[in-house]
Amino acid sequence: MKKILLLLPFLALACTSELALPSDGADEVLIVNGSLCSADSVHVVRIVSSSASEGIILPPAAKVTLFVNDVAKAESTAPSDEKAYMKSRSYKLECRFSPGDELRLTVETALGKCEVEGTVPAAPKVIDVRQGEAVELTYDDYGNVETRSFTRVFLTLSDPAGERNAYRVKARAMAVHELKDGPEGIGLPGGYKTAPAPADLTVYNLLEPAMQLPWSTNNPVNDFNVFSDDTFDGQTYSLDLCLRGKSGTSGKYLLFFSPPSVGSYYRDGVVYYSDLWCSHQWLDVELEAIPYDTWRYIMAEEYDSEGPVIPLVYEPTLFPSNVKGGLGYVSISSATISTIQLPDVYFDVDHYPGGYIK
Repeated sequence: MKKILLLLPFLALACTSELALPSDGADEVLIVNGSLCSADSVHVVRIVSSSASEGIILPPAAKVTLFVNDVAKAESTAPSDEKAYMKSRSYKLECRFSPGDELRLTVETALGKCEVEGTVPAAPKVIDVRQGEAVELTYDDYGNVETRSFTRVFLTLSDPAGERNAYRVKARAMAVHELKDGPEGIGLPGGYKTAPAPADLTVYNLLEPAMQLPWSTNNPVNDFNVFSDDTFDGQTYSLDLCLRGKSGTSGKYLLFFSPPSVGSYYRDGVVYYSDLWCSHQWLDVELEAIPYDTWRYIMAEEYDSEGPVIPLVYEPTLFPSNVKGGLGYVSISSATISTIQLPDVYFDVDHYPGGYIK
């Protein structure tokens, strides 16, 4: 009981804060979050409502409009995704814009009108992207010590001097499986191709200090893959990124997809024929220039989800908001996409599932 009484003064101090809401006394406030990037043709805006008396509630129907240089380019009134259990509605906007364009996003509901305005920044300058050698690394994954094989990807960028810049990096794998040889009249014809769906990859920060979280340096991933130029302002900087292949393959080659099925034909226990497949693979590495406030917002979200939670050591986070007439944050950004062509990997009955390179 004495311990509880001693904590009360600290708890009272920690809870004393004032948040200026844009509601002018109204009970319910609209919260708008989203990302508008020049590299994308489809943009998603998510809205929820915050009520002083009921907490987070499902927002009213909305009309979401995106203006480019004062011209309405996209509009949505039908949610693309409505999750009652999360009390949110998402709206998709199909639109293209370029660095230097002036954007204005409006969200109109029964609660009123919210707006976000901003200029699309210049795309980041990427000097080089290349694949490095494989490396075996040991890391802590939710309390379990894991040792895995990674392939390094080096992305070199040129950072503008005298500015507070921030970036986000993404990696996506794509492949085409081609049947090079097969028996005539049996199965698929030679030259047949099939393409698995593109795979968004986890980027590991084990060798990249700029992407490590200051309060959790042993965390192998930064959930949003963001970093700032605080340590390399105005310099040429090379990111050292680690990517993993698909679980279940040999790890000798960078395989992001399950290998195609190889057909074998037997007679009296002897293999007479097997299919020969070739997997053509490549990576799209995207570097996105994001506003510094976007980095601040994401880092606050990272801290709230993974940082200290004991009230005596928890530092309250400050979430920036750029939504007029409501709360939330909508990022306006540009990106540069670079492609790395990976070596072709061949599969037959004797080299499965790891494959081989000719």
